[in-house]
Amino acid sequence: MVTHRNADPDALGAVVGILGLCRNLGVDCTCMFPEGVSAASKRLIEALGVDLPCVETEGVRHDLAVIVDVSSPDQMGVFSHLVEEVPYILVDHHSANRLVEGAVLALYDPQAPSSSELVALTLEELGASLDAWEASLLLGGIVYDTRRFLRARHGTFRAAAYLAVQGADYQEVLSALQRRGEEDYSEKVAKLKAASRSRVFTADGLLVVVTHVGAFESSAARALLELGADVAIVVSEQRGGVRVSGRAKQSATSRGVRLGSFMERLADAMGGTGGGHDAAAGATGSVGLEDALRLVVENLFRYFGELGLSLQKLD
Repeated sequence: MVTHRNADPDALGAVVGILGLCRNLGVDCTCMFPEGVSAASKRLIEALGVDLPCVETEGVRHDLAVIVDVSSPDQMGVFSHLVEEVPYILVDHHSANRLVEGAVLALYDPQAPSSSELVALTLEELGASLDAWEASLLLGGIVYDTRRFLRARHGTFRAAAYLAVQGADYQEVLSALQRRGEEDYSEKVAKLKAASRSRVFTADGLLVVVTHVGAFESSAARALLELGADVAIVVSEQRGGVRVSGRAKQSATSRGVRLGSFMERLADAMGGTGGGHDAAAGATGSVGLEDALRLVVENLFRYFGELGLSLQKLD
């Protein structure tokens, strides 16, 4: 099984749920987390005392891949070649997905608030039993991607109830996700630089910010929302191209902003791939930093115009 880079608790939980199913079926499988797991995932793993059978490098042969919480091959980092080399099963909930058509089997629902929910509901239907730590990590994925059930639907609570019966510890999960250590110095610098370099636009009352950093683009985008932006687009120059992260508040998505669709369009313009959710999405491209920033702004003007919103730069 392979997730996107820096696997968040939703990707982690969904993988662990599938691990539980494999255990029920007596099937051996290995977890692959390109570039490891996120800080929030690490806190969950440490809190629950988990030891996952995983690898983070190439060189492992497989007959079948299960691709989890991934919408495009580039998100898989060093494991992106798997989509061309072996048959794969897809488990995902992103609003747009470039892997669905090539999958031998797809558990895909763009309306689902998390991949962990899809896995949990499937396990319930199959009558699968889970160990308590497996159920807790699955619940952690649901709690994380729904923002503690703020974006829940009927199936979300059904999945949570099933996991509770399987032994999931909601209080332990919540405590682990809420607990944060001292923020990394470099991450704090990235946030401050993102704010200082920001170009601010307005679109009929919505505040849209475009900026760039050297790293921690997702964290910087979230910080800009906390500062008051309704939409934040952050570009980071990477080896051989750029990576773009976008975040949006409900104030923007309620007026038609769909960052997943925007990032697909932007990625096409940058010669890369992109997608994601309405409120959180990303893209990669093979252009330089200045060209990427120019393409972001050009596409923002075009995109907001199509929504009937007049985007203007603030002095």
